[in-house]
Amino acid sequence: MRKKFLIILLSFLYLAGFLYPKGLKDLPKKYRMWLERDVRYIITDRERKAFLKLKTDKQRELFIKMFWKMRDPTPGTPRNEYKEEHYRRLAMAEKLFRDEGKPGWMTERGKYYILLGKPQDIERYDGMGRFYPVEVWYYQGDPARGLPSQFRLVFYQDPGTFEYKLYYPGIDAPQKLIPTWGGDPFDKMQGYRMIRQYAPSLADALMSMIPGEAPTNYSSARSSLILSEIDRSPYEGVNTEYADRIANMKGMVEVEESVVYVPNQNDIQVFRHPMGFYAIHFAISPKKFSITSYENKYYAPLEIYAKLVNPKGEGVWENTQKMDLYFTRGQISLLKKSSVEIEGLIPVVEGDYSLIIILKNKASKEFSMIEKKIKIPPMDRLSILAFDTSNSVKTVSPGVFLKPFLIGGRQFYPYADGIYKTREKVVVYGQINIPENEDPSRISLRLTLSDEDGNVHREIKIPFLDNRLGTFYYDLGNLKPASYTAKLSLYYGKIKLTETSRDFMVTPLVYKPTPFLISKVVDAKEFPEFYHSLATQWFAQGKFDRALVFFKKEAKQSPRRAEAFEGMMNCYINLGKRQEALKLFYSSPRRTVNMYFLAGKLLYEEGKIDEAISVLNQGYRRNSVDLRIINLLADAYLSKGNKENARLLLKRSLEIDPNQDIIKKKLESLR
Repeated sequence: MRKKFLIILLSFLYLAGFLYPKGLKDLPKKYRMWLERDVRYIITDRERKAFLKLKTDKQRELFIKMFWKMRDPTPGTPRNEYKEEHYRRLAMAEKLFRDEGKPGWMTERGKYYILLGKPQDIERYDGMGRFYPVEVWYYQGDPARGLPSQFRLVFYQDPGTFEYKLYYPGIDAPQKLIPTWGGDPFDKMQGYRMIRQYAPSLADALMSMIPGEAPTNYSSARSSLILSEIDRSPYEGVNTEYADRIANMKGMVEVEESVVYVPNQNDIQVFRHPMGFYAIHFAISPKKFSITSYENKYYAPLEIYAKLVNPKGEGVWENTQKMDLYFTRGQISLLKKSSVEIEGLIPVVEGDYSLIIILKNKASKEFSMIEKKIKIPPMDRLSILAFDTSNSVKTVSPGVFLKPFLIGGRQFYPYADGIYKTREKVVVYGQINIPENEDPSRISLRLTLSDEDGNVHREIKIPFLDNRLGTFYYDLGNLKPASYTAKLSLYYGKIKLTETSRDFMVTPLVYKPTPFLISKVVDAKEFPEFYHSLATQWFAQGKFDRALVFFKKEAKQSPRRAEAFEGMMNCYINLGKRQEALKLFYSSPRRTVNMYFLAGKLLYEEGKIDEAISVLNQGYRRNSVDLRIINLLADAYLSKGNKENARLLLKRSLEIDPNQDIIKKKLESLR
């Protein structure tokens, strides 16, 4: 009785918040119960950690919606069958197992009822004093989830607490259920034979979770694996990246325990393109690069996640790009001797950022990460943009494409590790941001090359390759083995404005494998996406006029990209050009659902209710679960005195999201 009282007390203290893990007690009760009761057994550790880092109820509501959305077996339909079934099981667990001195969902039977649902059959044994009361639950398993076609769970009533506990065939012995046992506690077969005299089926279940498996004195390894698979089953096939993105954890993607972090060497440079925008050029070389083979094919399914975060900690741009790489046998031989260097481009506008790049190998579960502070100057400011080293330079014919470390018709090949072999040529190169109204003849560059002992090897003035573009390079030739620092100084007349430096090394090794280079080219058909990225970054900064420029470029090059017209429409609205926004809506060849909402809202606010209703109804037919459209359409009908249509829409809104107090009051006023 004392033990039972203690358990009830601990349960009360836990629910009251006194024994909560760090961060949990600070949650509002509604969200604490969602985390600790509603999704206790189905939420991943990654999602739990991200949820606890959220600061506002708005973020938490968005997180919860996304949590269920990622588990919806029929996305795009009004119902979420997974969510409905889960809450049905939760309610039944509470109803069936609440007589153990704690809420039903907290019991062990409640846990597995929630995870697996109602058993196909249940056998109950009262024991008659020979063994403790027992329940055996029978289930049909899913081999795709690592479960056998048939398995069973055994629960026994603990004599101290009167709670039903899960029996573990891989660990426990049958004699654990025999109150008067006086034999060998480790000889499972002794306990098995004794219980088999009274309940043969139960005796078999105590030896293995799998019907038909022969009983032995050894632990059932398969039973332990089954329990592990049951506990992990809610996580299968669920993409949880959204969790960290909502939490805005500086882009640092939390990964499962099985994922391995791989250190890397990297190179980050910023260049100004002749077409009038900046781009970050990056190279990342992981210390380990795994390749998967299947049916004589060699491949590495990569994913590159990039994010820009402003000084306030707000994400202003992010992108995930898949890069499936395939290799020949000859390339595999080469890769065994050298490293891999992956290059890419990230569009960026002026500002100060934290840049996060995460390279993930989806097959090997390895990931590498770059996190670096970068400053992108205004285009009217004279400054050093890029300064780097390369093992060679190649002249490239003009073309309609962008490529990492290609600038001003010159292709450079930097080493991410900055290490060059003996007798290998070393080139310094870079770019100065020269404003359009500036006189290039007054601008000069001076290079100082020194070694680790401070000895100066070169001190020269470097000419520009292109005065307007501000590009330059200089061949240092073959250097002796040493660690070097190349310092670049920017002068305006005789005044030194700024300087920067780059460290590199020349190794005494005659042979150093050249990295296997994988460079992502942005061709003409991908320019619209590039423009869209620049536009959304300007929009995030509130520079709507600049955002509009790039949205227009995106629409001009790809007239059927509805996202471009939505962006333009948002810019016009924020610039106070409401009529321009409406004109664009009606003339757009493609429209997003959000464009219908924006146009409907503009028309509603101008008192053009009939037009607003027409536009919003079109949007509703496109997406019948958009609450903004539904609620605004209801208001429009109300203003026309059509209470019946308004009432139907408000009911529909509450079916989608019952937690709308304002909508509830409106609906109540119509009854």
